[in-house]
Amino acid sequence: MLGLVLAGLFVGARAADAPAAMADCPFDVSNLETAAATPPSETSLYGGQIDFSVNLFKSIVEANKGQANVFLSPYSVFDALLLTYFASAGSTEQDLKKVLGLPDNYDKGRVVREYKMNAFLNSIRGQNATSQELASANRMFLSSELPVRECMKGAFKEEFVPLDFRADPEAARKTINDWVAATTKNNILDFLPRGLIDPDTKLAMVNAAYFKGLWQSQFLPESTKKDTFYKTPDTKMNVEMMMQKGTFNYMESKQLGAHVLELKYKDDQIKMFVILPPFIAPNAIHDVIDRLDSDILKEIVSLKSARSREVQLYFPKFAVELEIELLHHLSQIGAGEVFSAAGNFSGLVKSGNVRLGSALHKAKVEVNEKGTKAAAATAVVSFRSARPLDSLVFKCNHPFVYLIYDKIQNAVLFAGVYYSPTKN
Repeated sequence: MLGLVLAGLFVGARAADAPAAMADCPFDVSNLETAAATPPSETSLYGGQIDFSVNLFKSIVEANKGQANVFLSPYSVFDALLLTYFASAGSTEQDLKKVLGLPDNYDKGRVVREYKMNAFLNSIRGQNATSQELASANRMFLSSELPVRECMKGAFKEEFVPLDFRADPEAARKTINDWVAATTKNNILDFLPRGLIDPDTKLAMVNAAYFKGLWQSQFLPESTKKDTFYKTPDTKMNVEMMMQKGTFNYMESKQLGAHVLELKYKDDQIKMFVILPPFIAPNAIHDVIDRLDSDILKEIVSLKSARSREVQLYFPKFAVELEIELLHHLSQIGAGEVFSAAGNFSGLVKSGNVRLGSALHKAKVEVNEKGTKAAAATAVVSFRSARPLDSLVFKCNHPFVYLIYDKIQNAVLFAGVYYSPTKN
């Protein structure tokens, strides 16, 4: 079973003096109700999501320096930033448009329409799913004191939730946490810590998502055995290692100097890609991550260079939970102004401004014989391939990268680095 849950949050702090308020609605609100009649382009709304995912992933991994297992949801952070883009104006809007990789020729109205259509399609997809669950939802929890533009209220009536932060910040925090818990099926509990919401809070933009899926080819529990995991060539640890023999898509990435395997979920729309470096040096995993870029990742998920092979697969059972403060990382990838005093959110409010002061991401994953379960609110390898008919041994007993990719949205849902069986 694979279950993924994610949550991402941007919290607006005090109201501040702002650039002159926009006299008109910041985008064309016409045709929003009929947006479902025009399906979004495959390369539009999430066209830049893979670039965004790689940049964010590499920033977080570099800061972690191999001290703990890494797991995050670029998808969740992307959607929370997308909400922030809708509220922004001026140079803040342009920075976010660039960071999100939105098409240059799209005005904000078109992005809003495609966002609405994508949400509609995802809701239908969720209703029709039989072997998996995939849900993602966005909310803008707004202070009832904010002079929000009427057109924004109309365009985002499902996302807007008014709260009285000033009178009872603890009740507001509980409301947000309860919504995240419900959306992630109680996988993310107590998302916002005490003290993050106070009487001066004006805005909290939150994304929560959940994914649960079954492997297309499941591991037999009786085949799971204790085995050795090599955190480094000299550091051995015990791990519960799952095993199965079957046919998988396999590729060798010369650019990464690593082996890549595709693990499918039952509906074949969401897949896990495992990137396993040869066990040749203590820093092999970081060499792979340093080389990883969006072009290489796009090549991997396209499966253009993959071939079907009989594989003897060894994959550890594991669970990881990680909480990340995103401010530094978002600044690293070009969104620094969003959380500075220069941040302009006059696209949301008629007068004054709100300032975003915190960006919190929490993610959780569990991988077992049936599949994977995750949440967020973000030794020697034997490759016996001398002859094409030989089965390949793909043994994940040293650090590896794993990505969960949605083919329908062309988006990286989750990304992680598994360094060792030690729990975060």
